Amino acid sequence: MNILFEEDGIKAAKILADNNTSLQIELPHGKRSKIKSSQVLLRFELPDPGMLLDKAQSLSQSIDPYFLWECADPEFDFLSLAQDYLGKPADPVTACAILMTLYKAPTHFYKKGHGKFKTATPEALQSALASQERRRLLDLTIQNYTEQLISGQLPPEFEAQLKKLMFAPDKTSPETKAIDQASQLLGMTATDLFRHCGAIPSEYQWHLNQFLWEYFPGGVDHTHEVIDLDLDLPASTVSAFSIDDASTTEVDDAFSVLNLENDKWQIGVHIAVPALMPPGCLWEATARKRLSTVYLPGDKITMLPPEAVALFSLEEGTTRPALSLYFDFAADGSITKTRSELNFIHILANLHIETLDPLFETNDNNLFSHPFGPDLNILNQITLKLEAARNPSGKQTQFIDYNFYVNHDRINIIRRQRGTPIDRIVSELMILANTTWAGMLAKAQVAGIFRGQKNGKVKMTTHASPHQGLGVNHYIWATSPLRRYADFYNQRQLLSLAGYQNPSSSENPEELYSLLHDFEQTYDAYAQFQRKMEKYWCLRYLLQENLHQVQGTVIKEGLIRLDNLPLVLKVPGTGETLVGQPVCLSIGQIDLLELTVQTHLI
Repeated sequence: MNILFEEDGIKAAKILADNNTSLQIELPHGKRSKIKSSQVLLRFELPDPGMLLDKAQSLSQSIDPYFLWECADPEFDFLSLAQDYLGKPADPVTACAILMTLYKAPTHFYKKGHGKFKTATPEALQSALASQERRRLLDLTIQNYTEQLISGQLPPEFEAQLKKLMFAPDKTSPETKAIDQASQLLGMTATDLFRHCGAIPSEYQWHLNQFLWEYFPGGVDHTHEVIDLDLDLPASTVSAFSIDDASTTEVDDAFSVLNLENDKWQIGVHIAVPALMPPGCLWEATARKRLSTVYLPGDKITMLPPEAVALFSLEEGTTRPALSLYFDFAADGSITKTRSELNFIHILANLHIETLDPLFETNDNNLFSHPFGPDLNILNQITLKLEAARNPSGKQTQFIDYNFYVNHDRINIIRRQRGTPIDRIVSELMILANTTWAGMLAKAQVAGIFRGQKNGKVKMTTHASPHQGLGVNHYIWATSPLRRYADFYNQRQLLSLAGYQNPSSSENPEELYSLLHDFEQTYDAYAQFQRKMEKYWCLRYLLQENLHQVQGTVIKEGLIRLDNLPLVLKVPGTGETLVGQPVCLSIGQIDLLELTVQTHLI
């Protein structure tokens, strides 16, 4: 005796033993098992189980489920439907074929129990069939897209949503499903598939667009606004000059030097004051959203719109409002007097680091022949003493930095020695200003975004704390308000001390915490993007100069820093015994999308 039964579908088997409530059976492929008697749908003698399923499967192909649906009662069992279908009691093959047809047509029939079914209502059937047709057409669309992608063609329907498909794909969309299928069939990543289809003509634009999609979804253009500053401020009795890279367009800071009697000097640190813009204006809203200027070789995305930069930047030949700190220095380098003032300052010149560094590399006559040579010499002497006071150990950090210059898609990477006198002048005066203003906010108990360092870890906080790396008791960022929103915020707080603004967030700590978190996250993301693009241009440089061999130094097992580029590469075969040793590398294939390069030791 044989049976037809349900167990993860329809199965047929030979009965080996019938124990009333259970059966010992043998399936067509020889496997033996035990099932409950309640699972049995039909008992039959012939044909054998394997032949029954084969014949029923073949017969089922010719049975129209819609015809069965028209014939069936609202609720029925498969044997009664098979009898109605034949007009007589059904043989095992036909009964099994009918059952298979019912299983294959869930749109027409709903399973209600052991061998029992319910017919779908006409409305439900029509809806299910329409859905089934949509699914069929969708599958055809996905198949068509997949075939085009495999052949190296980008479907025209992809054009309007290309960036979304690349950077934020909807996993349920037919386009994304086609991309997934084509990628799997070709054995490549989705990015490589886009490249295969010619959808990435520029690796540079691909990296940039990926960043913009996440952080500037509305584009990088600024909202136009006109602000008329009607300021009644005193004019400073001194004029100032700035020191920046030649490429700087947002001049935040400038310096002044005034000779006092008895070998005393007044040094002024003058900071642009964008925080004078009306609170809540569009310019500030944009700055709060962007939080920082984005820097990348050959380009940048400014935090503030060009009109705001033009209004506040300390450009050569202009007179601008400035938040000024004046320090009176005695002959021994000690500070005898400090005052902070909001005033107008005239900018005599924008000096460039590239032209100033050589002045300190030759004799004093070269320095003093420069129009600002005497002032620079005084700043050099004073900042040497400031550094010594901050850093009694005398340890100085000098390292190699690099400047990137992009011109007509060609890259020039120039080494720059850090820790030079000009670097020290700028950094020490900025540290002095930021430390002084941090102390003012802390003493007045006005909210601020402070920076502290403990055990080598730097973090931003809402309260003043020591910065061990700088050797100061408290520290903020307040000297780059055109470029960083943390500085802009702190400047507004400093203006409140002088009665020019109402302090922000002092009554709403949640707002300050939110700002601090947003700034840290965004600033880190921008910095990571800058490093990524610098790596891109370093690899471009290797290709541009057709370099097949380069020199480097093993800095860690498996990592080599190139000698003349700010680039660290992973290189197999560099064990701990080679750390600190010079090596020569062979440069192989470079992938500007994945930012990888094949290398091996020579």
